[in-house]
Amino acid sequence: MNILPWIIWILSSIFIIFKSIQLPFFDVAAAKIATSLSADEEILSSISAIYFYTYATLQIPVGLIFDRFNAKKPLIFAITCSAIGACLFSIADDPVHAIIYRIIMGTGSAFGFIGSLKLIQEWFPPEKFSTLAGITGTATTLGGVFGLPLDWAINAIGWREVMMVIGLMQFLLLALFYIFTREPKQPIPKNTEIEDSPKDKKTIGGIFGMLRNKQCLLNISFGTAMCVIYGGFGGLWGANYIMQYYKIEDVHAASIGSYLFIGSTIGPIFFGWLSSRIQNNKNIMLFAGIASAISLSSIVYIENLPIIVFEFILSLIGIFSGVYIISYTYAKNLYPRLSSLSIGLLNTVVYLGIGGSQQIVGFLLQFHSNQASLENVSQLSLADYRFAFSSMVFFIIIGIISTLFLKKTNPVI
Repeated sequence: MNILPWIIWILSSIFIIFKSIQLPFFDVAAAKIATSLSADEEILSSISAIYFYTYATLQIPVGLIFDRFNAKKPLIFAITCSAIGACLFSIADDPVHAIIYRIIMGTGSAFGFIGSLKLIQEWFPPEKFSTLAGITGTATTLGGVFGLPLDWAINAIGWREVMMVIGLMQFLLLALFYIFTREPKQPIPKNTEIEDSPKDKKTIGGIFGMLRNKQCLLNISFGTAMCVIYGGFGGLWGANYIMQYYKIEDVHAASIGSYLFIGSTIGPIFFGWLSSRIQNNKNIMLFAGIASAISLSSIVYIENLPIIVFEFILSLIGIFSGVYIISYTYAKNLYPRLSSLSIGLLNTVVYLGIGGSQQIVGFLLQFHSNQASLENVSQLSLADYRFAFSSMVFFIIIGIISTLFLKKTNPVI
């Protein structure tokens, strides 16, 4: 058995984990970062959001790069940017430099997920794609599991020191990736997709061909809908809601909220595995979407749930939301000759949806509470949160409706 492909893929997945740590890091360190950089709420939000907007903006260009080149050199560039950006951010002394360094970090991270999927295509047989893509998808959410340890570490040694350690560890990863990664000869994929690849292989023609493809748009709608929970709940507002729901401190609320990400480590693996064995992805997506909507509605609209029940339901939401990984298999199958571009387009909208869900929920909270700003979130009521979180339930329902019009796909090319 050749273990080199597994080593290369594992290293790329570790890079994705470093990327995923950025979401809970900023959540738990926000107050300390604001104090260190003398940043108000608006500026702090900009420092946080610029990372994700950079990531989302670059997904289509990154997809084009991986469709043209093998994965090694782009990923070396990406890990280097991410490591340098993290180290520089740890020593930032004003908001302007902090934003610049977050852009550098976002640029590097933008290559991670698509690059890892590209490595799977280069080094593994096609029938393993769905399963390994599912495990890779889990890596994108593993950062959430580190929320509580990050909170402890930041309180113990400081957010700057923790970020510097993250940067230095990525330099070590860079060295290992450079040593072990090779550039294999990549065969042209067989054209067995359910839709013809764009006749115009040029960049603009390929993108517009995808945007005109109803199946592509429906798939994007579903994948994005299943991921909004990670931004609107797991990335920003969930811990505050749990604090208000149970009248508990932030550390305990963060511990409860981590169950979403624990579930999300299981979901992509399970649904990736299931997709490779069941010849009807549409039914899987429909079932998981409905289950996710019901589970989310339970913790939003039902009062006085025991903590253990709340944690269990939150983990179920994480598991069912993991079905988003099938959207990436679907995107790959739609355009095997432009698979990285297709995945990049999907990933662009997904991350815009994740970032947008935070802002939509925040706007609805402010609207329903009649507050001029959200500086004092402790004044928000459960009714405010229920009103705002209803937007995420609505988005998931839209995703469910989208699956009704999707064609059945064969998950293996």
